[in-house]
Order: sequence, then structure tokens, then C-alpha cells
Amino acid sequence: MKRTGVLLLAVIMLSTFAVGCRVTRDSSVTTEAYVSGLAGTRFDATFWQGGERFDVSGSLPWTFSGGDVSRLDFRIHSNTVPFSVIASRSTSVGVSKVEKSFTEGVAGTTVYFDKGLRVVELTK
Repeated sequence: MKRTGVLLLAVIMLSTFAVGCRVTRDSSVTTEAYVSGLAGTRFDATFWQGGERFDVSGSLPWTFSGGDVSRLDFRIHSNTVPFSVIASRSTSVGVSKVEKSFTEGVAGTTVYFDKGLRVVELTK
């Protein structure tokens, strides 16, 4: 009986720890993006932060900085304009940074900040 009680207590403690680990977010995470190109070129962008979606419009050059952002979709209004993206993600462990230039004909880009920093080209 004593063994069963200890085992049950261990299972409860491990379950509580596992659930707590999944819910806890690192509040020290900072995400940044800088998009450059022909000054004044219009764009639309959408980013996801804390599970919520936010829409932004503006013109180049554009600097974005936020907390723990998971994704940024960026669409340029004129796909005849080349542009560049510099994106970074800072955590308590270190900084990841990626730079990518896009040529004419590219409609935009998606930057994935979580699960490895990567930049994907959008052609439509």
C-alpha cells in the first residue's frame, strides 16, 4: 500500500511539472525584423504574438520589434521592387540572426521566429 501511494504521488508531481513546462513561456524572448528596399514602397504585414494575429500596413524601410513573436508575413505591393530582410530572435540562451535579399518578382516573405529562425520566399 505504501508503494502505491508513493508511486501515485510521483505520477501526480511529474504530470504537474510536465503541464507547467508546456504552459510557461520565456518572457525574455525578443524578435526583430528590418525590411529595406526602395523607400516609400507600400507593404502589408501580419504577425502572430501570444496566439493573437496583428495586421500592419506601411512603407519601406520598416523596423519591427516585439516580444515572443512566432511568425511574420510580409507582402510588398509592387513585386518589381527588390527588398531585403534582416530578422533576429534573442533569448536567454543567445541570438539567432538571418539575412536574405529578394529580387524582382517576389511578392513577399514569411519569417518563422520559433522552432528555428528561417525566412521563406513568397512568389504569389
